[in-house]
Amino acid sequence: MKTCEIDSTFIEENRKEIGMLIRKVREARKLRLKDWDDGKISTTTISNIERGTDQHTTDMIIYLLEKIGISTMEELSDMLEQERDITAQLNFQLKSAESFLKLGLYDKSIKTMEHIDITDSHPSAPLLHFQRGQCLKEMGKWECAEKSFFHVLELLSDQTEPDKSNIESASLNELAFCMHHHNKLDQALHFTETGIQSFTKGSNRQYLIFRLYLNKIVFLHKLNRTEGILTLLDEISSSLHKVTDTNVRLKYYWLRSHYTRKAGEFEEALHYAEQGLELAESNGSFNMILEFWLCIASALTSMGKFQEAEKGLLLAIEFPSDLVESKSMASAHLKLGILYSQQQLWNKAEPYSRTAREMSFSLNDAPMLFSALILSGDVSLNQSDPINAVQFYENAQTLAHRYNYTELEIQAWSRLANYWKDVDQQKFYYCTSQFYCLQSTTSLKGDYYYDEIVV
Repeated sequence: MKTCEIDSTFIEENRKEIGMLIRKVREARKLRLKDWDDGKISTTTISNIERGTDQHTTDMIIYLLEKIGISTMEELSDMLEQERDITAQLNFQLKSAESFLKLGLYDKSIKTMEHIDITDSHPSAPLLHFQRGQCLKEMGKWECAEKSFFHVLELLSDQTEPDKSNIESASLNELAFCMHHHNKLDQALHFTETGIQSFTKGSNRQYLIFRLYLNKIVFLHKLNRTEGILTLLDEISSSLHKVTDTNVRLKYYWLRSHYTRKAGEFEEALHYAEQGLELAESNGSFNMILEFWLCIASALTSMGKFQEAEKGLLLAIEFPSDLVESKSMASAHLKLGILYSQQQLWNKAEPYSRTAREMSFSLNDAPMLFSALILSGDVSLNQSDPINAVQFYENAQTLAHRYNYTELEIQAWSRLANYWKDVDQQKFYYCTSQFYCLQSTTSLKGDYYYDEIVV
């Protein structure tokens, strides 16, 4: 091969940048890899050089540089310097778009990214599409967001080196959130577990692994697969001091309070909720302040302190709607309705069950809507309105069946069977047979009323 003035040591030190430069020139000339396959260098070799791998000698790289018209150190240095300037401008644009995203200015973020002109082969392309997907998700454009996140995974599938940015895991986490929005909980859990498996330790976004594990707990909870959740929380607890992400710490305290209460440790659950409340207040996290008041009320309810729990829930529903999420406010109404139903205060429970039902329907939150329907049925039945009660139970059963929530569907059939027992024997036997048929395929643990977890 023809030698040139380009220093081999310089190539070794800048192998990745040189590979990116070669690819950029090739793509600018609209050439395919096979267009450079001349018998001396193969398409595989060219591809490896463009990706900056160390599988080939500097002589091969020099030969490829000559093919694009670079044969001196001065030419190569000048072109690399130009590319560094371009990269610095690109990084500034991406950082600006990210800042707009974090400020909730999604349109401005997208417009900023529209001015970024790079191909899918560019190293920053996955980040660009990831940030675009985040904007689209926050704007409620779910299908477009999912396409962006799947495109990120497609781009990263061609990489041979570990994903040091952890964009792959982050995209899988976002896809899990999208699936959760669509009430596809099995898929949400699948994407979360895949995100955990693809996570690279010691790289960027180290906070992400804690988010993934906490979200895994959320989805396991909603799928009624609660075995091992406290063990997972214990594992996270041992590393909590390393977590600087406030949202992760808040979610940990929320989950810890919830599952400690489920384990019967009510005082400890109250302690975790109060710790979370203090952290939320110090960080101005208004929605989580509301959520921790709901945790406190739940712990107090479990302790039989109904009056104190009622005060906490009444405080929660007074939060300004523009400072908290509608889902949390709906949960507050639902919990208050449940609290009154536990005391058989059916007239007090009715307006809160109705509000929870209407809000969860508009939010497309299937698990919450299920519990609101069950609660509404219980309230109607105890207000001598069996026709509406049966309608609510039947709607709950249909909803659970639609999303394959077996445990919840069992609860709906149980309610229907209990009603028809002394009213219509034929309907009673039918509901009972459906109940036992489903129960034989799952392990139901207790009654179910919705306990929302912020994802």
